[in-house]
Amino acid sequence: MKHAALVFWLGVFLVASLSYGSWVAWRHIGHDGHAGDVDSRASASEGQPDWPRTNLPAGSSKPLPDFVLTDQNGHEFHGSSLRGQVSVVSFFFASCPGPCYRLNQALASLQDESDFKSVKFVSISVDPQDDTPEVLKDYAARFAANPKQWTFLTGDLKKILELGEQRLMLPIAERSHSELAVVLDKDSSVRGYFHLTDPDDVTQIRVRLRALLRE
Repeated sequence: MKHAALVFWLGVFLVASLSYGSWVAWRHIGHDGHAGDVDSRASASEGQPDWPRTNLPAGSSKPLPDFVLTDQNGHEFHGSSLRGQVSVVSFFFASCPGPCYRLNQALASLQDESDFKSVKFVSISVDPQDDTPEVLKDYAARFAANPKQWTFLTGDLKKILELGEQRLMLPIAERSHSELAVVLDKDSSVRGYFHLTDPDDVTQIRVRLRALLRE
């Protein structure tokens, strides 16, 4: 009897553990079967910083190295073109349901503010196989993106992941990304991370951008 009871309770424990594991997995998987947005309030891998980090001092990171991707007009985009300008970099994909739309709505509101006309916005797809320049051009039009100020990029997935994970220290993967935007100063050094679906962070990014524009 004791042996049977032990087996019974071990079975209950295993079922409960599997149920909890399935629930956790469901939280991170979209209903259409692909990965959803990464929880950007915590680092996704060893070596990544704790979030949020909204007020990094000058010299706290190395300048972003040059990279080459393709913009929504099919032209080469060089990361070095951001030097000398304050910029905001984020990741998304065009078929993403809700989070990407809210993230890009926040960027659109920043683009429309007169204080930020000299700020450059760079949105990089983590689904380059589907997000061709033509798709990105249509997507940009949904947010009335000014192509002289706001660039949407696609290209080699390996290069995109390297840029996001190793250079910008963001938890991203194919069709999976953080809702954080990275603010770069005029030297292309990281000066803050902001959660663009959080109204408080959207307020703070405005403060940060104004401060960097004065530097």
